[in-house]
Parts: sequence; C-alpha cells; structure tokens
Amino acid sequence: MSGNNDVKAAFEELKTAVEELKKVNDKRYEALKAGQATSDFDEKLERINRTISDQEKLQRKFLAQQEESKAKMAAEQAEWQVKQLEHERKLEARINRISLGLGGGEEGSTGDEILRRKAYDGYLRRGVDRLGEDEKKVLVVSNDTTGGYLAPPTLVLEIIKAEVLFSPMRALVNVRQIGTGELQQPKRTQTAAATRVGETGTRSETQNPAWGLVKISAPEMYAEARISNANLEDSAFNLEQLLTEEFSEQFGVKEGQEVVSGNGVSQCLGILDANAAGPGTPIAYTPSGATSTIQADGLVNLFHAVKTAYAMRGTWILNRQSLGRVRLLKDTTNQYLWQPGIAAGAPNTILGAPYVECPDMPDEGTNTFPIAFGDWKRAYTLAERLDMAITRDPFTLANAGQVKFFARRRVGGQVVLGEAIRLLKCATS
Repeated sequence: MSGNNDVKAAFEELKTAVEELKKVNDKRYEALKAGQATSDFDEKLERINRTISDQEKLQRKFLAQQEESKAKMAAEQAEWQVKQLEHERKLEARINRISLGLGGGEEGSTGDEILRRKAYDGYLRRGVDRLGEDEKKVLVVSNDTTGGYLAPPTLVLEIIKAEVLFSPMRALVNVRQIGTGELQQPKRTQTAAATRVGETGTRSETQNPAWGLVKISAPEMYAEARISNANLEDSAFNLEQLLTEEFSEQFGVKEGQEVVSGNGVSQCLGILDANAAGPGTPIAYTPSGATSTIQADGLVNLFHAVKTAYAMRGTWILNRQSLGRVRLLKDTTNQYLWQPGIAAGAPNTILGAPYVECPDMPDEGTNTFPIAFGDWKRAYTLAERLDMAITRDPFTLANAGQVKFFARRRVGGQVVLGEAIRLLKCATS
C-alpha cells in the first residue's frame, strides 16, 4: 500500500510541476514580448525542470518495476516457501533443545559450550556499574591496548559509485547475433514501377527492382585490468565480479557513443557520421529554424517529414539539456510539444511520441544535431559476434605477483535504412 501511495504522490507531484512550468513559461513569453528581462523566470524554469526530471526517473523506475514484477512473483513465492520450511526446521530443533534443558544454543553445541555461553551472557548482564576498576579499563575503546582493538570500525560492504551515463541505444535498435565476423543482408535499393497504357498501346519494360548488400563487420573492443594476488586473496569484495560489472558498464558506454558518433573505422558507424546512410550520404535532416537553438516549428516539421509507418513506431532521442529546452516549446495552437504521462503506466511524450534521454547526443548549438527521431529498429542494426568474454591470466605477470584480467567484445553497427530516421539541425536552412 505504501508503494502505491508513493507512486501516486510522485505522479501528483509531476502533475503539479508541469502546471507550474506552464504558468512560469507563459509569463516568460509575455516578458519577452514586452522586452523585459527573463532571468528570474529562467531560474524558476530550471528548478522546475530539475523537479520534473527527478519525477521522471521515478516514473521510469515504476514502469520498469511493473514489467519485472510479474516475472519475479513466481520465483519469489518459491523462494519464500523454501525459507519458510528452513525456518520451521530450525524452530523445531530449537524447541527440542529447550525441552531438553539445553537453552537456546545453536544446533550442534556441546554442554560445555552452552555453559560457557551462559556464564558469558551473565557477565555482560551485570552492567558496567557493578564492574571493578580493572574491569572498566578493559572497556575503554579510546585506548587500543585497553579495548580499542576489540572495537574495530565497521566496513560497509557496498561501494559508493558515481552514476555512469551511457546511451540506451541498444534497447532501441535491432541487435543481431552472428556466427561469423560479418553480417550480410540483402537490401532493396530500387522498387519496381507501374504505368498506364491504352487498349492497343505498346507495352514496354517498366522500372525493375534493384538490390544491394548490407555488410556489417564486428570489430573487437577490449578492456584490461591487473590485480595483485594479495588483493585478490585478502579483499572483502569479490574483485572478479566487480571487474566484470565494470567491464560490462564501460563496454556499454563505448557502444552508445559509437552508435551516435562512431566513424566506422574498427568501430560502429554512428548516425551523425557523414557516411551514416551510405558512402558520402548522411542522414537527412530538418533545420530547427534558428542558427543555434531548438525551435518548435523545426520539431513539428521533422516529425511530419518522417514517413507515417516509421513515425508510428518512432522514438525521439536527445540529451537532458535539450529535453529541458523542448519542455518549454509550444506549437502554433499554443499547445506544449512535451506532454507528461500523468496516468500511471503512460510514458511522457514529445508530439505524442515517446523519447529517451541519450547523453551522447550533442547540445543545441550552431550546426549541431541535438535531436533525432524515427524507427530505430528498422534504421540501425548492431551485429554482435561476442557479447563479452573475460580471460583470467595468472601466468604472464606471475613474477610481479599480479593477475591480468582481459575482457573482449566483438560488435559493430551501422544505419541500414536511412529514411527511417531523421535529424534536427540547429540552422535556418
């Protein structure tokens, strides 16, 4: 019940913040038209944007939890039953020990161990006030030799980590597992054509379809770390597991960067590359309508420049700064382009289409491409030959007392259908 209340409160706070955003932004527009300063409004809008972004994180978390909860329910129920049976077994054993007059000792304890435990418990229950002076000295933890060594600091077995941002593009694009070093897939490059002819007119050959071949190689990316044998043996943490998590995270960072801006040389070919849609052919773009900023008309024009079939399955990608800018934009009917998913389970949208924050997309600025939209499953393919393999090498650096950990991935990617996506360029034409 508490979780549902938290979710409801989060959505209510999001709704309130959105209404406040609209009010402050309307006042900002009025001030601009009147030639007045807008710095106060800008600061308020920045604060509101941060609030909305925080609530948006809770919203995404709630939606993800909804998806996962059903899958976990059966497993959790089975685990609970196992624990319950184990608890009942231990409780039964304890009752049997008590009935035998052995006290609450652990299973397997001998009579002498139980007597020593009872004596020690009695000693502790006597209280400090009833201890002698020599006994009190032992309890002073400020001095190592009189008790400090017996009160070591608490080590929290959880590492504090800063948030690592990387593009969620893998979840949007088409990922294909391949069994060789290269993916090859036929592609139609020209359609057939039909025409009209009179009853007795001469029929001639019309345009024939044509095909090409898409080729995506899977070059290697790697990471290497070296850890001393002593550290592996003595660490309170599972260092091999930590390294695996670190490698996986950084491979994700690298992959996300490349899908956006990779140059295709021993790496993915990104959507912002000049050859993204083919040799010498960049992805088509729509100008924003201003030399260095995102404009509402540009976004509307971009949305309608994408074919309907792609737009119906389309997703916007943009970074956090650009999203803050889009939240303030209105169309010609005075409606905001960004709309919150106020109802539980409904995503926030831009012009009715969902979006994801992609930190690798550039900020708005002269001649930059801060936003893209389209059907990413149709547009971009990742060819994955090897997900991640980690080699543990205790021999190469044995003389130095170190173990080498070497991680590899083989993955490549490129745009396979350029017309399925489109970019927004900060420019007037």
